[in-house]
Formats: sequence, C-alpha cells, structure tokens
Amino acid sequence: MIQGAAEMVREDVGLIPLHYEVSTWATTTGLKYIPRTDQYTSAMSLKPVNAPVK
Repeated sequence: MIQGAAEMVREDVGLIPLHYEVSTWATTTGLKYIPRTDQYTSAMSLKPVNAPVK
C-alpha cells in the first residue's frame, strides 16, 4: 500500500522548481578559472590561460 501511495503522489503532484543556481566567477587577463560542481571556490582551480586542463 505504501508503494502504491508513493506512486500516486509521484504521478499526481506537479513539481515547480523555485530556485536556479547561478554561479559567477571573474578573472583577470591571462588567467582562467575552472569552476567546481560542488560550488566551492578553490585557488587551485585558477590556472594560466596556456596551462593544460586536467
């Protein structure tokens, strides 16, 4: 019965996203920043423009 109730809720309830995350980083000429998916900002992600991306 619980599984059936969970399926009914999933099928009958609409989902409206209320928040969209927008992250902004800025760098100076000659540097690039590789953003992290966990939203932490790390100085180790700042690289010279010509450096290979890992």
